[in-house]
Amino acid sequence: MVRPHGTPELVERDTELARLGELVTAAALGHGRCAAVVGPAGIGKSRVLHAARDIARQAGLRCLPARGGELEADYPYGVVRQLFEQPLRTMDSAEQATLLTGAARLAAPVLDLAPGKRSADPFAMVHGLYWLSVNLVSATPLMLLVDDLHWADEASLRFLAYLARRVADLPVLLLTGTRPTATSRRAELLDALLTEPGTVELPLAPLSDDGIAWLVEARYGTPPDPEFSRACAAATAGNPFLCVTLVDALADAGVPPETSAAPSIADFAVDAVSTTILRRLGTLPTPAVRLARALSVLGTESELTEVAQLAGLSPREAADAADVLIGHDILRDELPMEFVHPLVRAAIRDRIPAPERALSHAEAARLTAADERPVERIALHLLAAPPAAQEWVVDTLRQAATRAMGHGEPSAAVAALRRALREPPGQVGRVAVLHELGVAEFRAGEVDAAVRTLSDARRLADDPRLRAEIGRDLGLALFQSRRFAEAVAVQDDARRDALDVDVDLTAWLTAERHQAAMMDAAAYRSLGDLLDVGAAVAGETGGERALLGAMGAERSLRTAGSSDDAVALARRAFDKGLLTDLSLSSSGIGVIALFPFIYADHLGDARPLAAAMVDDARHLGSPVAAVRAYLVSALVRRYEGALRDAESDARSACELGLDAGLLPARMAAGLLIEVLVERGELAEADDVLRQARFDGDIALEITENWGLFGRGRLRLAQGCIDDAIADLTELGRRGEECWRPWNPAILPYRSWLALALLRNGDQPEALRLASEELRFARRWGAPRAIGTALGTVGLATGDLARLRKSAAVLAESPAQLEYARSLVELGAALRRNGSRSEARTSLRQGMELASRCGASALAEHAHTELRATGARPRRLVRTGVDALTPSELRVARIAADGLSNPAIAQALFVTLRTVEVHLTHTYEKLGISSRQQLPDALKEA
Repeated sequence: MVRPHGTPELVERDTELARLGELVTAAALGHGRCAAVVGPAGIGKSRVLHAARDIARQAGLRCLPARGGELEADYPYGVVRQLFEQPLRTMDSAEQATLLTGAARLAAPVLDLAPGKRSADPFAMVHGLYWLSVNLVSATPLMLLVDDLHWADEASLRFLAYLARRVADLPVLLLTGTRPTATSRRAELLDALLTEPGTVELPLAPLSDDGIAWLVEARYGTPPDPEFSRACAAATAGNPFLCVTLVDALADAGVPPETSAAPSIADFAVDAVSTTILRRLGTLPTPAVRLARALSVLGTESELTEVAQLAGLSPREAADAADVLIGHDILRDELPMEFVHPLVRAAIRDRIPAPERALSHAEAARLTAADERPVERIALHLLAAPPAAQEWVVDTLRQAATRAMGHGEPSAAVAALRRALREPPGQVGRVAVLHELGVAEFRAGEVDAAVRTLSDARRLADDPRLRAEIGRDLGLALFQSRRFAEAVAVQDDARRDALDVDVDLTAWLTAERHQAAMMDAAAYRSLGDLLDVGAAVAGETGGERALLGAMGAERSLRTAGSSDDAVALARRAFDKGLLTDLSLSSSGIGVIALFPFIYADHLGDARPLAAAMVDDARHLGSPVAAVRAYLVSALVRRYEGALRDAESDARSACELGLDAGLLPARMAAGLLIEVLVERGELAEADDVLRQARFDGDIALEITENWGLFGRGRLRLAQGCIDDAIADLTELGRRGEECWRPWNPAILPYRSWLALALLRNGDQPEALRLASEELRFARRWGAPRAIGTALGTVGLATGDLARLRKSAAVLAESPAQLEYARSLVELGAALRRNGSRSEARTSLRQGMELASRCGASALAEHAHTELRATGARPRRLVRTGVDALTPSELRVARIAADGLSNPAIAQALFVTLRTVEVHLTHTYEKLGISSRQQLPDALKEA
């Protein structure tokens, strides 16, 4: 007698379950891991995951399950929603608010708990979801269980990969089931998750002949002949689902489990799943068939009522039909409705002719829209439905795209908008769809497609204001893809469109055109008119404030007028609210808008603005904004002489932005090289040089010039004088021929080139360069640049009076590093002149100040000079704050400001464990025992 259809117990999976049990125990103790059960369809992954869930529950872990679906693979954050919506639904508003504190609030739009921005940062969403997970495990250990990961959407995969890299510090077991990566549409993302160091991969092997024999016996109720079971194993390659399905087909056909039947098994195995399922379905009542076909179209997470509507059944008829399907092993006995295996769904779906299936998706879209289901779910069906020239379809797809952009998923927006174009929209709607599609394509990294799409939109647009808005987006896309000359040309055309219709838009375009032109040497020469409009710009709109910022930056770069003029423009812009404007836009003008304050020695103005930019970036959870903010903060710290903090901030910018190709990170890398040279860390500087690819040819772009300057400084410090002279000479040539003669407050290459030339014995050329630098510095009028140039002239001439004047000027500036250098150079010159007593005073003062700045190379030089005077200074040893690594100092500074460990981790995009380790090391190095002592310890240093 044949046993009824049913799923057998797990066979030959004891080893895998034992390993999963160990991982569950470790997670319960706070040692999280990521594990992946891997194998082809039908190998038993879901059964193993189900057993692991039972193990986890017995160990006290809370289990949050989710499943990828073939249809839902384009549903942004579909898997994430399954994971987190259920626990959030069970909470009241106060509990939800607690769970979404800190960086976790960034995840709220994904879960429809807060409105998303028009174009949210994908990283911010992922960062927020990570901290939502952290908050969830504060009460109980967690298992996140994702089956059919190979069908997960791109956004969810990015989150899971981000979590996998940090899960070791959490009481979380991230357990997934997936087919081999080669079978996935998103093989690269899936592979990144599965190959993450620490991920435990559990491949499920085919069952042995004995295992197959057990399954055959379980189905037939009697032991099979060995030849029969071996033939079943060979025909199914040891796949348990395929074996069970094959045996069902054999049993249904009356084939006995005997040796004589073995030769016929191979014929039965061909299309066994499809044949068996369809034969089984063919014996069922019509309502059951209609329900199964409707569910195969609707996909996972389908409610009984919506499946009933598509099948044309009443709720009662649908419930009865579902019972029939459950009894015949076609559906699982659970809600939402699911097939027992994806292969079953595929078998039923693939038997529906493609035209009929497409029309079913169209009907499903209409029904889900009428039920006011999430617009993303409606869009999934519209993507599979045939075009029908219906305006509601275009509107729905545009809404889905807007939500996808708000959730940081431009790729999903691209798919929806491309489908909207095929509907097609009317002429007016077509321009709007093309505009939105171009922006989405750019944010999805499809830059060439974005340029084509936005160009088409602009060509079709009749309204000048709309053409200008499209032109602005096109210009920004070209800028970010480093096609600067094209960006300038587009922005010029857009300015002409906006000139008579939108004053604010015209100002934004002018400012952004300037920013793009600064990057391109040829385009930059056309910017003379920008300096002539300052008085006419009141700063009453966001665009006007951005324009004021750009004008101040331009005056700084080319030393046009005095530093006071540039500072006045910057002050007007920021006093009127430029910082707020920038936090609400994707513009990077905030970096250059602070140039006047930074390079005119108004660091008291720059410091709070830089701190506000850092705070805003942390609040947004945006690495792009963080890179800009950390660059500005590093510049401020560098020029006030706080080299440890400058290194820390510059490293943060590089860590977040170099691999992503963000332009401000390139500038930060050049600055970091210079700071490391001052710190005496030449090997570290060389590492950064290679990491930023400044060790070869350096591109003719303005941000790259900081890399060229840093390399010149490094080569000089390494004693490679000819290489230093070549780099610094090339930097000067670029300024003269491609941009403007460099402001010595920004890139003081002449002084450093003069010092290199002096070491090569070329005193006349060194003096010429130093004198030229002094002339430009006096035109600019800021003390740091003047004092530095005076010192170089003094060194080139041996003029003690100039060296004394240099120290006097710098003593009145905030530039502590340059002041320390002037004291040391003055002391060294006095020693050479025989004034040993006066030399000691200057050298001691310079050495102490250099040590406070963290300028180890200069302090060591001062120490050597002091010994040469006959003094016996104490040996320089790194202790206290100077012994902290940049990361430790960064964490310590924020902790001293009163932030908690979770807040610090959220702000720096690191794990709680990382913060704890850094603070432990900091306490040891500073000789303190608690964070309450941090402010005083750092202040004393």
